[in-house]
Amino acid sequence: MNLLGSREFLNQLITSSDLPTLFQTTKSNQERLNIVFEHLKKEGAFLEYVKGLNERDVKNYELSFDAKSAGIKDFAAKSCHSALLSTNESLSLAPKSADFLPHLYGNRSAILFDLKCYQDCIVNIEIALASAPPNLIPKLLFRKAKCLICLNKHEEAKSVYEHCYEEMERHLSAIRSDRSDPEVKQYEKMRDRLTKSWTDLSEDKCLEGTPTEGARNEKSAYKNHQGTLKEGAGKKESDCEDRRLDLTLPGKNADFPVASAQIALSANSQFGRSVFATQDIPPGQLIVVEPARVSAPCPARQIRLTHCHFCLKRTLNCSVPCDRCDALFCNESCRRRSYESSHQAECRVLQAVRQMPLFGMVETLALRFCLQETKQGRDIDALWAKLPTLPAAETPDENAGSLAPVVILNETEKGNTLEVDSGKNGGHSAPPVLPNKAGKDGSFAVTSDLAFLLETNEPSRSSADMVARVFKATVLCQLLRLNVLFPGDETVPFGPQARRFGALLVHYFQAVACNAHDINMFFTSRECPMGEQVQIGSGLYPFCSMFNHSCDPNVVRHSTDGTIVLVTTLKAVRKGEQLFDNYGCHFATHTKAERQAYLWEQYRFHCACQACVEDFPLYSPEEVEEPFTFGEKPFTFGVATFGGASPDGLKEELRRSAERFKTVLSEMVANGHNLSDVRGKYEVCVRHLKLINEWVARPHREFEKCQETYKRILCYLTNCAALQDGEEIP
Repeated sequence: MNLLGSREFLNQLITSSDLPTLFQTTKSNQERLNIVFEHLKKEGAFLEYVKGLNERDVKNYELSFDAKSAGIKDFAAKSCHSALLSTNESLSLAPKSADFLPHLYGNRSAILFDLKCYQDCIVNIEIALASAPPNLIPKLLFRKAKCLICLNKHEEAKSVYEHCYEEMERHLSAIRSDRSDPEVKQYEKMRDRLTKSWTDLSEDKCLEGTPTEGARNEKSAYKNHQGTLKEGAGKKESDCEDRRLDLTLPGKNADFPVASAQIALSANSQFGRSVFATQDIPPGQLIVVEPARVSAPCPARQIRLTHCHFCLKRTLNCSVPCDRCDALFCNESCRRRSYESSHQAECRVLQAVRQMPLFGMVETLALRFCLQETKQGRDIDALWAKLPTLPAAETPDENAGSLAPVVILNETEKGNTLEVDSGKNGGHSAPPVLPNKAGKDGSFAVTSDLAFLLETNEPSRSSADMVARVFKATVLCQLLRLNVLFPGDETVPFGPQARRFGALLVHYFQAVACNAHDINMFFTSRECPMGEQVQIGSGLYPFCSMFNHSCDPNVVRHSTDGTIVLVTTLKAVRKGEQLFDNYGCHFATHTKAERQAYLWEQYRFHCACQACVEDFPLYSPEEVEEPFTFGEKPFTFGVATFGGASPDGLKEELRRSAERFKTVLSEMVANGHNLSDVRGKYEVCVRHLKLINEWVARPHREFEKCQETYKRILCYLTNCAALQDGEEIP
């Protein structure tokens, strides 16, 4: 590793220079950026190192060809999934002019056929056919015909094979006149072999008719179109239906379309911005469905080669590579949208910083957001004017709005109940959450604008922390300038536009660190039947960022459909109560000391939730019989079937519900990889969760166990992949 791009270099910069001292007396991040740049300019070697990183070309014919050869070797050894990864890597590294690209797509189609991904196989065949040499075309057409038979498209399959037969005869006629005898015989053997295979296949599938010398002459038009992979390719439609979660919100929020009408935003001096309930909400209720404002994939090899660089959906068929870097997209639409959003500017920059371990998901996500909001650097003022939290010395818009409270929370001992003032008219009237800056059509994208009001915690950050963030912003700006994002002559290598963009980066480095959310995917396999949740990327979700933290939360997040986040309730929430998410450390798995240290380091606050105040114990995996104790009934969600039955009737209802839940839990442990009737199990779990909430005094072990099971079942209904034999969890 080159010391110039290492953490040691940054540590030396912080400890061996006067930068931290200078930062303490500098008011604006633009000035700090200039100070860091001048310091690096004096050193000289680092800026040359950055320039060298930028000049490296990740597209490499030899490396791509080696990966292609590795894929062929793996395929011959019947290791299809390893072969697919190697072939995808070859595609990501191949220059656009590589002569073996048709063969590469053809190889991948063979792998996908063996994996029974027939629709994806056809997509790769069509891409290969667009530039395939004549001797490859019949093989591709024959494989396509076999795919169509497996998809029960028999008539279309016959038509494709007839075209395959014509191509074989046409190529034979061409090579008989000017090629050696052995080559003609070799090709005739291939023709005979394919013809026999088709005859056998036709008989197995009860197809009528076989191709003849008089097969029809009309030519099929094969275009280079990009198919869209459907999640769960190769599964029965009924299985896919069973794994879909209804994302319909129970009433749309007039101010925030991504949220339900059951919740709203608030602000007070104790909690800052927060989310509270406007009505009683039962457990298991969907309350937020929010697409990512911006997202970025994890750089891990297996994620990069199996997930779209833009939409992050898992696909074996990442068939569209970037022309300049090793990013792969699931289709042409994703590549175009990515280029239009940020990738045209970030492409070579991300390839360069991947060589430097200093940079991670925070910096990637912040860079992508700033490029997206400034039209890839063409309109830096557009984003600058939307950030009212920038220091006055740095912002040209003195009238930029700030967050106004919707309601004021009653700051009682609990600190999370809502004091509702009905007003003179008997209704609740509150100022708008955000300043009313309507668009030309009168609409107001409220949720989007929350992205410009995210907390950064800059006042509480140390000067060493700020030196590190400003240094990273300086490096990114230098790379962007080298890629002509900030045009200027050599005498002004770090001009005002670069400094302004750098200040935006510093701001969002801090905002992303405090507000970004993981995008996860749940993987199951025979070796890991209970499954494992893996981070596949990160995203910025402005509304979800408004949830405050609790070590014993009452909501939970799941990723679905690539980069969409949904939030559901884990507990019953009373009208006026605050809804709390968890920021990554739960009382059941982390000690109080561990939680407090992590939350201060990452988010700059000391947690005072009930779990911390009362120092809840860690969860014990030991099974303990714990009888139900009936408390005061706070909610009625209509899940009990006994109406006003006696306490004995209530006990019997709870016993039956607990038995059904126990059966669900046993099936998940025994057969998590091929779990059936997922929706039915989800409904049993939600019903049990509601019943315990309604009648049982907490804390109770059964409730905690049901919460965890509910979260696990939701994993099956959101971003989930059941891996085939031989496929490894990333």
